[in-house]
Amino acid sequence: GIKRILNTFLYLRGMRSRVGLKSIPVDFIIFDELDEAPQNAIDMAMERMGHSEFRKTLKLSNPTLPDYGIDKAFQQTDQRYWMLKCPSCGHRTCLEDTFPACLIELSDGRVIRACEKCKAELNPAIGEWVAKKSDIKDKIGYHYSQLFSQFVNPKGILHQFRTTQNLTDFYNLKIGIPWVEATHRI
Repeated sequence: GIKRILNTFLYLRGMRSRVGLKSIPVDFIIFDELDEAPQNAIDMAMERMGHSEFRKTLKLSNPTLPDYGIDKAFQQTDQRYWMLKCPSCGHRTCLEDTFPACLIELSDGRVIRACEKCKAELNPAIGEWVAKKSDIKDKIGYHYSQLFSQFVNPKGILHQFRTTQNLTDFYNLKIGIPWVEATHRI
């Protein structure tokens, strides 16, 4: 699991074994699919940075439950969202905040990403990351969604939203927000 890159070593390790988690000190941890990892394994991995002068972490995951895992970590950041700038009126739209109204089906069958103010078509490549909690300076967080992907057709997203039998996975995996159907909430 150890790789040398120039004069630096990269150690790739999973979180399945307690012995594996405890065996080496680290400076930087990348948690991939944080919401799937058991909390005790996360705590043990973080403890491996106890003697590090760097102590950097990168947390990645599809969200699952509100106030849990990656959503809880994201709430403690400056919460950056990709805001699309309208070519017609200049207004910036956060597609996640306006879904599903941000997707408009045209008479020719196309579905466009639309400005929340003037309904003009938005280009997902024209935007900027904007922090919703700009007062937080020490933790940066980015929210990703298929809504602004240049490789995902908005017509497919709208069709799946209208036809899915599993809204939880739709919101968690497509829109990137933690969501649980009302009938499953405790």
